[in-house]
Amino acid sequence: MNNKDLGSEEINKLALQNLFSGKLNEAQNFFEINATENPSFITLNNFGAFCYKNLRTDKSNPAISLLKSALKHKNNFRSNIILGDIYLYNKKYNYANSFYHDALKLSEIAELHNNYAISLYYQKKFTEAKGHFSQSIKMIDKEYKYIPASSEVASLINIKDYNQASDTFDLLIQKIDQTEVDFSLLHLAYGCRKYDFVINNCYKALEGWVINDIDYKYIISAFVLEAKLDEAQKFKIEVFKTIQEYEFLNTKQIQQFDISYNKAISSKGFDELIYVPEVLSQEYLYYFDKIDELDL
Repeated sequence: MNNKDLGSEEINKLALQNLFSGKLNEAQNFFEINATENPSFITLNNFGAFCYKNLRTDKSNPAISLLKSALKHKNNFRSNIILGDIYLYNKKYNYANSFYHDALKLSEIAELHNNYAISLYYQKKFTEAKGHFSQSIKMIDKEYKYIPASSEVASLINIKDYNQASDTFDLLIQKIDQTEVDFSLLHLAYGCRKYDFVINNCYKALEGWVINDIDYKYIISAFVLEAKLDEAQKFKIEVFKTIQEYEFLNTKQIQQFDISYNKAISSKGFDELIYVPEVLSQEYLYYFDKIDELDL
């Protein structure tokens, strides 16, 4: 059957079928035909979503223009969140905020609140970020609550609300598998002034995760602040045994661990928090399944 004999609905189905079967060239062809021959907020959105996810290395990627065209046809939730995600990925936070804000006028999901909060977080708008992380916690499935909850703790630390940060951290660690303690959690504990938690869990983190010189600096600092210099030295020996096995570290990078150790030993603590909030995928909402979809 010739493509001209197919309606927009049928072409969209073929595009999605090929996409989910991994036939990207065929999917791209169908998405492009539909957007060109049957332009609507749905066909333009779907082609834009495809271009964003699959043509990122192409400098002439038309994703943004397609998605903005979709919004001109109809202000819709999907195109707004994709544009928000694109600008967040490219660290253009003001643009990300604008599209996430417009998406929230249409609907709310946990992932949207979380990612909007991250954009605000990187602009140091920690109070606003905390509010959206809190909303994400309320809405997200139980097994993923630790993601926005961790970021909420980071926001509280950055606004120097240490008491609430500490309380929220205590709730957080009750809900996670203690065998999965990683260095990002130790960063949060350090920021909450929970140095004992850092000390008691640093070996566990070292066993399961790759340590870097920044992680190392904070852990040594926790030992120093608790006046446990002998234990700091023991941890140093264990770390250097471990990093010698890291084939990806060169001599200069290994020397950086010594520099971090000396900084931590001579410091009275570090106020800055090095924490990277985790983005939640919204890809399951990127595509319209049906051409006559009216919601979102």
